Amino acid sequence: MSNYPVKGLKITAEGELSEVKINGLDDLQEAVGGLIEGVYLNGGGTMWVNEEFLLNGSAPNYFASDVAGLGGRPDLLLCLVRGDVVIVG
Repeated sequence: MSNYPVKGLKITAEGELSEVKINGLDDLQEAVGGLIEGVYLNGGGTMWVNEEFLLNGSAPNYFASDVAGLGGRPDLLLCLVRGDVVIVG
């Protein structure tokens, strides 16, 4: 992401959807609750997840897990995406 601000869709582990404005790295980290990792989606766009979601005990995010499966990421298909995510693009 090079042009800020960017609008994104936040999906919480509880399944709540909301629009968020991202002005940089700090906003992404705040939205997902920690360090970020990008999951690039086949249909375009990026899902930003907390890269430590397996270690920090975050609740499963079933909707985001389904979307991540479309990205062809075998490391994420073996488990559920956990915690809040932001999709941009």
